[in-house]
Amino acid sequence: MELAETRIAEIYHNPGSVFSAEDQASKVLGYLKDTGRYEAVASGGGRVGIVTVRDLLGVDQPDRTKVESIWEQVGAVDPDFTVIDVAETLMEKGVRALPVVERGEVKGIISQSDILGSLTSVNELKAVAAKDIMRSPVTTLTSEDGIAQARRIMLDRGISHIPVTRDSKLRGIVTAKDIVHAFIAPAGKTTRGERVGEKVPKIPGQVSGIMDAQPLTVGVDGN
Repeated sequence: MELAETRIAEIYHNPGSVFSAEDQASKVLGYLKDTGRYEAVASGGGRVGIVTVRDLLGVDQPDRTKVESIWEQVGAVDPDFTVIDVAETLMEKGVRALPVVERGEVKGIISQSDILGSLTSVNELKAVAAKDIMRSPVTTLTSEDGIAQARRIMLDRGISHIPVTRDSKLRGIVTAKDIVHAFIAPAGKTTRGERVGEKVPKIPGQVSGIMDAQPLTVGVDGN
C-alpha cells in the first residue's frame, strides 16, 4: 500500500526529448534506438501523446510519416498522481506509458518499467507466483517462420513479444524492437542506393536471424 500511494513525482523519468506532432517518425525512431527506450513523448497544438516502438512497427516510410499520424493520445497524468492511479489508467487504456504534465508543460513520462522498478522492493510480491498473473495460452512462432509474419501478428494482436519454439521447447524470443531497429531506418541512417522514405514491401528473413536466443525466463512457480 505504501508504494500504491506513492506520488509518481518520485519515480517518473525525464523523457530527454519531447517531439513535435509535426516531426518525422524517423526522428523518434533514431531517438528510441540511441536511448534503448520503448516510448517517447510528443506534443503539439495543446495535445500530448506517446509514440512507442510498436507504433513504429507499422510504419514503412518513417521519413514521410508524421508523429501526429501514429501517436497515441491517451491523456496525461499529474506529478501528484499516485502509483495506483497510474497503474489503473495504464490497464484501462491498454498502454505502456503516459506523459506527465504539470500546468500544461511536459515534465516527464511514467512507464510500466518505472513502476516495475519500484515493485522490486515490495516483499508482498514474493508470495505471488508467475502462474497467478501470466497470460495463457501464448502466441508462438517457430525459428523458421518469417519476420514479416511476426510483424503482422504483433500489429494484429497488439503485442510486442513473441516466444520462438522448436519441438515445443523455447528457443528464443523476437520483439517489436528487434524488427523496428533492424528494418526501419531512422533519420540519417539510409544507406547508399536507398531512397529516403522508400517503402519496403516485405521484410525478408526468418525470425531466427534476429531473435534473442537466450531470453530470460522464469518458472510458473517463480516469483
